Amino acid sequence: CTSLATRHGFAITPELSLAARTKLRFPAAANVSRGFRGVTPELGAIASYLVRRKYELSLDLGYRFDRSENSVARPTALSRADLLAASISRYDSALLGALVSVPLGPVTASAEWSWEVALGSGAPSPLASPMRARLAAQMKLAERYVPGVELGLSPSARPSLDRLARIEPRLWFALTVGVVIERARPKPTDTVQPTVQISEVELEEALLDVRVVDPAGVAVSGAEVELENGERRERSETDAEGLAALNLTPENEHKLTVAAEGFEPQQTHVQGVRGRQTMAMTMVRHLPEGEIKGSVRSLRGGKPVRARITVSPLDKTIDTDEKGDFVIGVPPGQYTLEITAPGHEPQQRTATVERLGVTILVVDLRRAPK
Repeated sequence: CTSLATRHGFAITPELSLAARTKLRFPAAANVSRGFRGVTPELGAIASYLVRRKYELSLDLGYRFDRSENSVARPTALSRADLLAASISRYDSALLGALVSVPLGPVTASAEWSWEVALGSGAPSPLASPMRARLAAQMKLAERYVPGVELGLSPSARPSLDRLARIEPRLWFALTVGVVIERARPKPTDTVQPTVQISEVELEEALLDVRVVDPAGVAVSGAEVELENGERRERSETDAEGLAALNLTPENEHKLTVAAEGFEPQQTHVQGVRGRQTMAMTMVRHLPEGEIKGSVRSLRGGKPVRARITVSPLDKTIDTDEKGDFVIGVPPGQYTLEITAPGHEPQQRTATVERLGVTILVVDLRRAPK
């Protein structure tokens, strides 16, 4: 069986995202005509939530319009082995699934449960419908390749083969290889790793080596690293390996700030200890910015209006230009805009901005009664 799948997602908040998915299953068939008659479409929706900015929980709901029975002229004439291999079904299915993903250093481990509940007259009972439990692990290599392993089992009961219902393998093991074509939105991770003492020779001064990496563990070069202790400040910049060296004042606490283009600034505190110590800082990438843009006009006459626009919940305020136009950069999310202008009635508008999206508003203000 060959499948063609698509997924279209967007962020609701930094932690919550939704996606719509589609799939077409092309069962094996004796000829092209039979193959098209057996094409099975599938629709679904996925909700994903980041728990404590680290662990991802996903829920999947979908429906399969199963037409695979039409790919064979006489499916009941097939042998038991051929029926199992062909994975033919005459019943539609309600699709349920849940997945938990946990980062373990360079490896991402996941546990998944899914259930295809057969529907229709004569369909197997829910407990005899295909149910799967799966454990998997993946590791990203060279920022592009994602090899992995998975182990799965099916605890559901087995219906009789003459009912033309799908029967899952009882146990399976697989090796997988993925290729990243476009880098996905990285999951935020803890920003500071524990400090590790690596001093071998006791020194009179206190030295700090800072290593700056992105969420995948890749070194971030050119990051600005600053130490602050009262009025004393020391700055450095990370090299190609993401390393920067600074001097500390022994016995004093310092504020450490790391900033890099495309990442959220990170801060922590470091205690000056005689000798040498190292600290790893993991940077969280900026969410892709979106835009709200548009124009404000008078309802009567359509002339441009100089107005003030306040964006909630950001508490961000901007004034339109002399043509009544405005552009506001915002992260993905849902916003309420309050538009006010002298001599006009105030107006509220809502705007939803998707990842890398632009939302356009045209606002017509009524004249305030005299």
